[in-house]
Formats: sequence, C-alpha cells, structure tokens
Amino acid sequence: MGRVLAGMLVVLVCCAVATTALAKKGFYIGGGFAAQSASGDLDGKAQVTTAAGDRLGSFGKLESGSGNDFDIGYNFNPYFGLEYFSVVTQNNATHRFEANDSTALAASALLGVRLTAPMANWLEGFLRVGNGASIVRYEKYGHKGTTTGNVFTASSEGAFEVVGTGLAYGLGLEFYAGQHIGIGFGYTVFNAKYNRAQVAGDVPGSLAKALSETLTATDLTFAYHF
Repeated sequence: MGRVLAGMLVVLVCCAVATTALAKKGFYIGGGFAAQSASGDLDGKAQVTTAAGDRLGSFGKLESGSGNDFDIGYNFNPYFGLEYFSVVTQNNATHRFEANDSTALAASALLGVRLTAPMANWLEGFLRVGNGASIVRYEKYGHKGTTTGNVFTASSEGAFEVVGTGLAYGLGLEFYAGQHIGIGFGYTVFNAKYNRAQVAGDVPGSLAKALSETLTATDLTFAYHF
C-alpha cells in the first residue's frame, strides 16, 4: 500500500509541475453518490464478545452497497488543502450462523490533507490522505447478556455496531463546469481496526479481540467552490 501511495503522489507532482493551470483556492463543499465494499475480519463467521464478556454480536459479511457522500474542505493554495470526506452506504450482510441475512449501515470518514495536481483550466487530479474512521451498524443479531464460564445468557436482542479507526487514502479527478461547479470522481480506501462495540444504545465496550477491515469507496461528487 505504501508503494501505491508513493506512486500516486509522484504522478500528481509531475502533473502539477508540467502545467500552468491553477486549481481552485478557498472553501468548497459538495456531495453526491457513492458505492462501498468491504473485506477482512467481518466475514460473517465471527461470534464476538466484549472484553468484559457481557455482550455478544454476530458480525455479518458486508456485500457491496450504495449510498451518499459528503465533502468539505479548504485549499490554501493550488496544490495543498485540508479536507473532510465521508461515505454512508446501505449494505446487505450475510451471517453464517444465523437463520437470515441482515442489513448494515456502513459509514466511513477521512480527515486529512488534499494534494492537488492542476492538469488544465477545467481539470485537476487529487490525492487525499489522513486519519480514517469507520462505523458499521447491523440492524439485528446484537445480544445483551452475561457470560458465566463458557455459558452466555442473552437478555435481549437488537441492533448493534462496531467502531474503528485507521489510515485512509484515495485519489481522483475533478472536472470544472464553469467558475464554481466541480464534478469529481474518486476512489478511497479506509483501513479500520475495530476495537469497540455497542448493542442497542449501550455504552461502547472494548472487544476481546480487535477486528480489521478494509472498506473501499467510489464516488461521484458535485462540489461548489466559493
């Protein structure tokens, strides 16, 4: 992953040096449509307890899902800015040890820097990299209860979620339609290590074992540059 990221950065720098076009400076805000898929430890097989042993959840394997994205940032100059980018999708989830599949809401976010390579007056390439966060909320198969020895006693069942953080990065192109409107196509990777979970609104508890997942998102974003 490090080599891929370095390669993308080199390409963007070369493009920026080779052109006299200027990217937009100042604030921008936008949103659009996104798709998101995932792979890793949330494989549909895990039955996981918290470190305290008082909650249990069946983590489903996320299939590809669709939803929306949100983007806001500030470009200090034609090549460097700060950005917050988030994606929320609805995904089907398959559970190996449950009678039925479920639905999950997958929310991923990146807060970091945006490096821009102006290519023409109407086109720029960009690289985003920073701290990522991810929340996956399943509609069911979260269980409240207690564990005594090897026996778990459930008291209720409901929605539950896992929360994690990690490195996030991506790249894309933005086309300009006039002075203020940008149309962007992006690909972003969110690496998440989940170490907390909560059931039906309880206070989050630490997982007995951290779970790792990689979520990848593609987006079509319409932005307004002030």
